[in-house]
Amino acid sequence: MADTKISALPASTTPLAGTEVVPLVQGGVTKQVSVANLTAGRAVSGTTFTGTNTIGFQMTAAADQDVRFALPGVADWRFRANYASGNLEFNQVGGLGNLGGWTLGGNFYAFGNIQIGTSGKGIDFSATPGTGTSELLADYEEGTWTPVVEGSTSAGTATYALQNGRYTKVGRQVYVEVALSWSGGTGTGNLTITGLPFTSANGGTVSGMSIAIADFVALTALNTMTAFVPANTTRIEAWQYPIGGGAANNVAYDTGGALYLSGSYTV
Repeated sequence: MADTKISALPASTTPLAGTEVVPLVQGGVTKQVSVANLTAGRAVSGTTFTGTNTIGFQMTAAADQDVRFALPGVADWRFRANYASGNLEFNQVGGLGNLGGWTLGGNFYAFGNIQIGTSGKGIDFSATPGTGTSELLADYEEGTWTPVVEGSTSAGTATYALQNGRYTKVGRQVYVEVALSWSGGTGTGNLTITGLPFTSANGGTVSGMSIAIADFVALTALNTMTAFVPANTTRIEAWQYPIGGGAANNVAYDTGGALYLSGSYTV
């Protein structure tokens, strides 16, 4: 049989069915190989793959699709097109080494959200200057909470004209805002605001609040009001200080008033 280039073979007028055979010479022997055998399951190796615009990996199965980078005995990294979520994931699989994630050596431009897939993981700043107990930013959250006026001896109840709380959590730091207006309170003891969205750190330093408005709340004459978050609690305690200096005292529960304050505490 005379040698013929593939380009010289007659053009197919219909899509190939996969049952066609192609003659190949191997070791001086002419063999016939099917089109399916030439492609299915065959590994492709090379140093570079160059395209004019885009090099595509187009899969047809309705399932997760992987592009794998295997380092024998070291790591098994894969780009995965997650079929269910439509996300592109890059991670270490197969139980080799530690579970990894995106590692970038230059600028990264995201045209959508970057989603942390595992609790406790985040953005690691350990390569930047400085040291600390942690350089991992593992949490960000913002939302609302419901502040409640209570007494330290008996909580009581109250009627609210305004009862708003907002928070933003960055790592272990929680920033809160409070807007309260109440009447007809039945609590006893000292004035507290409960319902903080996270429990404050145990054994840490107390965190002060900045009071913008304290209206109709009874104080001792010539005293000014402040507030803070005690350790290991979800409450804000109201205190008062003499203007000229002196010992601090609690603020007694008031049956009605208005408080607007903001501040932060550590969890």
